Amino acid sequence: MSQENKPKRKLNRLHIILIALALISVLVTGATFSSYKSVSDGGDSVTVALFASDMNYTLDVPAADFYPGFSKEFDVVVTNYDDLGNADPADDKICEVSQSFTFTAELLMERLPLEVTFVKKEGPANNEFNIIDGMAIKQYAIFTVTISWPDTDEAKDYKYATEIDVIRLTVAATQIN
Repeated sequence: MSQENKPKRKLNRLHIILIALALISVLVTGATFSSYKSVSDGGDSVTVALFASDMNYTLDVPAADFYPGFSKEFDVVVTNYDDLGNADPADDKICEVSQSFTFTAELLMERLPLEVTFVKKEGPANNEFNIIDGMAIKQYAIFTVTISWPDTDEAKDYKYATEIDVIRLTVAATQIN
């Protein structure tokens, strides 16, 4: 009797192993192979315009030069091209879209009684660089920035002797449709 049971056990084990292998292969192949196929055919092209803007300025004012009555002027140049320092200015990247810009100057810490003002010296009246006759051309604006320390009794207070401040100049340029 025990011999009759042995082949049945082997048959049952064989069935269990085959069923387990079948389930594993269905799970593995079912997750990696899909019976659905999707095909897409078509094309499109997009032309992207170069957007370039730059601001150049140099300010070298030693801290010892800051005192009541102090005033320093310097020019800031805002352009619609990216001056990459090329030997040939024709290699500079010119903005291919019209753009509008704003120029701001602000004291970040407001620890010193400094006044920052700016006046447009040269450039478009409406602060816009426009494409002219469908062509991108180099354009610029020059602002004169003045940093001054008022010559008042309050501004001469010794509490400012060890203070520092930071002046942030910002040009924000946006595309015009």
